Amino acid sequence: MSQYFLPGVLSCVLLAIGVLGQTFVDDPPPDYFKRSSLDDCVQRFHYNTSQPFTSVHNGDPVAPGEYKAFASIGWTRSTSRVDYLCGGTLITLSYVLTAAHCSVDGENKRPDTVRLGDVDLSTNVGDQNAQQISIKRFVRHPEYKAARAYHDIALIELEKAADPSDFVCRACLWTLPDIGYDRLWDSDRQILDRI
Repeated sequence: MSQYFLPGVLSCVLLAIGVLGQTFVDDPPPDYFKRSSLDDCVQRFHYNTSQPFTSVHNGDPVAPGEYKAFASIGWTRSTSRVDYLCGGTLITLSYVLTAAHCSVDGENKRPDTVRLGDVDLSTNVGDQNAQQISIKRFVRHPEYKAARAYHDIALIELEKAADPSDFVCRACLWTLPDIGYDRLWDSDRQILDRI
């Protein structure tokens, strides 16, 4: 056992030195918040400190355009008010990834709308940036059971494609065939260099 202890500790120390030795920029590129494509997904995400904060979620300020892929999932009530009870992620311009338990509310009613680009649902501030799109179809994982926590994933197909803008952009998804978890110490550094 002790023969593995020292190499393990040494590996952890070297990894920590490597991570701590990295440099990060404090300021994003000038046009960073005007992105509407996935070409710059490898860059770090920053919030735009020049814009006023319009909402707070769990104590974290949210700036317009900061969470471009966030989708608010809503239920339109008989009073025309929309209750946003779930969230999701825009993964293509026509699909939102969410939880299967969001397929119905407490009254067993299905959601009917998705709101994109709005960081403060409680006010009209920034509403000109928002896109309200009807839900065409809600597809739960076939093995999802409400009484269990497994397979709690679903896709929402939008009635029409979202319009990419400074405030709405699909999420950056991993596209390479390997994710590197089992190849971190491989002699082939191609994957490690991309993580």
